[in-house]
Amino acid sequence: MQLSQDFLPRDDIPAALAGALDAAWERLATRLEQADNVAEMSGSEPPGELYQALEPHRRVELARVLAISEFACETLCRHPQWLGCLDSSGELDRALTPEALKQLLDEGLEAAEDEAAMQAAIRRFRAARMLAIVWRDINRPEGVDAWATGAAVSRLAEVCLEGALGWLERFVEARWGRPAPREDGSEQRLVVLGMGKLGAGELNLSSDIDLIFAYPEKGETQGGRKSLDHVEYFTKLGQKLISALDPVTADGFVFRVDMRLRPLGDGGPLVGSFSSLAGYYQDQGREWERYAMLKARPVAGDIDAGYEL
Repeated sequence: MQLSQDFLPRDDIPAALAGALDAAWERLATRLEQADNVAEMSGSEPPGELYQALEPHRRVELARVLAISEFACETLCRHPQWLGCLDSSGELDRALTPEALKQLLDEGLEAAEDEAAMQAAIRRFRAARMLAIVWRDINRPEGVDAWATGAAVSRLAEVCLEGALGWLERFVEARWGRPAPREDGSEQRLVVLGMGKLGAGELNLSSDIDLIFAYPEKGETQGGRKSLDHVEYFTKLGQKLISALDPVTADGFVFRVDMRLRPLGDGGPLVGSFSSLAGYYQDQGREWERYAMLKARPVAGDIDAGYEL
């Protein structure tokens, strides 16, 4: 289906953005035509029909988004069918709950059999959610402002962290086992502290995420083919978590990860036990490091243990 330039309303597009809108729409319309041809051969629903069925107010919103956001244009060109899905789910008007986000990501990760597949799935999930967040940020439906956008991006980061961490824990269990229980019998997991804007729940659309990794107690893993000291296990797990989110692949990236706020920065260990972290901040921590902890918040892994820390 060929969609003409008249498909998009232009009345509220400033003249300075008219050229950007024309170029973006030309790219998207060409991509839609290609996707429709593929859909026709496969017998699936042509994405162009979904666009043709958009309500007038959605077309106005689409024009704004294409004129302003290169990310949104690129994402829609790569995945033209996503707009119909986001429209029908209501995500263009309101953010999903954390529970709904988790369920969506879990469904996407369910079929992942290796780390490459997991990384691809979590990147697609992140791109779709960010498209909706950008859409709402530009069009400002009721209840959406800069603070709501920051909260939505922060929730997305937390869900991605927890989803990737949980998948990795299951993936490495046969090889490395699970950490030994704490002295009180409770299980141990990696504690992921969000720092800075993530800790405050106010990430912006281009923020990286500042993290600190910790674990409650020393010991060795149990039940795997190879037993690891806890510090080695949690270090390896943390490295895998960073690799799941940070690198740019064919599917993009999830979030850029910055670990420099941990004790001793890049020169320090990637993870620390609760006792070692407490000792560091008590005896060696500089004032700015202690101030930085004011925004620290557990965002993934063992949340209760994180608050204990």
